[in-house]
Order: sequence, then structure tokens, then C-alpha cells
Amino acid sequence: MYCPKCGQQQISDEQRFCSRCGFTTQVVSELLKSDGVLTEHAVETFEGKRSPRWKGIRQGMLLMFIGIVLVFMLTLLQGTIGLPELYAELSAGIFLFSGLMRMLYAVSFEKGAAHKKKDHLSMCA
Repeated sequence: MYCPKCGQQQISDEQRFCSRCGFTTQVVSELLKSDGVLTEHAVETFEGKRSPRWKGIRQGMLLMFIGIVLVFMLTLLQGTIGLPELYAELSAGIFLFSGLMRMLYAVSFEKGAAHKKKDHLSMCA
């Protein structure tokens, strides 16, 4: 098999990346094995995986959303059942603060999306 990006001949069809340019050849191998039909496994592989940073930001947003919904529900229950105001304030503080901290941690310390290698030949042309 040849790399569809740079044309480098691959040593085996089982390689996941091109040895020259680093292009992902796993999906191309799946397409060749299935005569051009995109299988379920190939679609999952091709769509890619979210980076840990993106997952952390989504978790933080989810925590903040849960906090907002919980505060709204506790405020409604406060008027009907007579719950103390402290419950709504504590839940707001805990969920909103933890969501914000989770997002800050993800942005600061977790790995982001992989950067593409720059093709030096195309930059010279």
C-alpha cells in the first residue's frame, strides 16, 4: 500500500501511520479490506477521539449546568416545602465552583488536540 498523502510505499498494510509523513493509514486499510465500504469500526476510528482537554471542559460545563438546574429546583422547593435558603446557596457554590475549577484544570494542565506537522515543502513553494 502507498500513503495517499505523500506516496511513500508502506512496509506492511498493518501499519497505522505513514513512516514518512505520519498520515493515519488505518482507515485507508479498512477501506481497502472492505472494497471501499466504510464499516462501523472505520467510522469510529475516522471520527477521532476528543482530547483530554476537550473532555475536561465538557465535564466542567456539565457540572455548571447541573448546578444551575439544581439551584432552580431547590429555589422552587424552597417556596413550596419550606427548605432553607442555605441548600440552594450551597449547591450553587459547590457545583458552579467545581465546574469552573474543572474547566480551568483542563485548560491549564491537560493535553489538547494534536497539532499537525507543517509540510516544509509546501511552505517553500
